[in-house]
Amino acid sequence: MNTLTAKSARFWRGVILAMSIASLVMVFQPFFMPVFALGCVLAFVSALVFNLMPFLQAGGQWRQVGRAALIICLVFAVVFALAIAATYGYVLYLQGK
Repeated sequence: MNTLTAKSARFWRGVILAMSIASLVMVFQPFFMPVFALGCVLAFVSALVFNLMPFLQAGGQWRQVGRAALIICLVFAVVFALAIAATYGYVLYLQGK
């Protein structure tokens, strides 16, 4: 139960690919702006989740997939915090001028 079966690995790879393709369709549809916004968010999320693809192999451990997902989330959180800190520092710089 702790290892991925071939069926479950194929299913999750298909979900990630379907999410990526759906996000591209939503981004490039020309009719409805909220669908475009949802597509942008979905494209970002699918880009993050796509990093799990090498770990979704038959016989792989679910623990490795979870550990990789945790590392991806932590890296994103650190980069997000650095971006917010840089933006705040830039605002302080502009206020000082």
